[in-house]
Amino acid sequence: MRSLRQPLMAFAMLAMPSAALADGTYTVIGAPGLVPCTQWLEISDNDTLRVLGNDDVAEEQVKAWVAGFLSAYNRYALGAGNVAEGRTAEDLLAWADRFCEANPEASMAMLAETMIHVLENGSE
Repeated sequence: MRSLRQPLMAFAMLAMPSAALADGTYTVIGAPGLVPCTQWLEISDNDTLRVLGNDDVAEEQVKAWVAGFLSAYNRYALGAGNVAEGRTAEDLLAWADRFCEANPEASMAMLAETMIHVLENGSE
């Protein structure tokens, strides 16, 4: 069965409507990816947020969601490697705080995408 997994996944990707891919949108899975920067800047350890009025999200869940986004990028875009190589968790959190101060309406998904772009291009 393992040998059929890749061809089936490729077929499923080809069967996706191209309009959904052409405009650069994708579905954000998980409430932490929807947390806006305004809320990120307000939370502290052990606090929870109400996201879109229905999910309680803790700060650690948001951090884990962003780390998972970066990890998925490392796996599926780079194949091997670390887009954040040479940076500590504290470096990334400080960058996230600066980004959110400058972009209070951005979501954690937008933060993660921008972080990858900045890390890849070596600019800030």
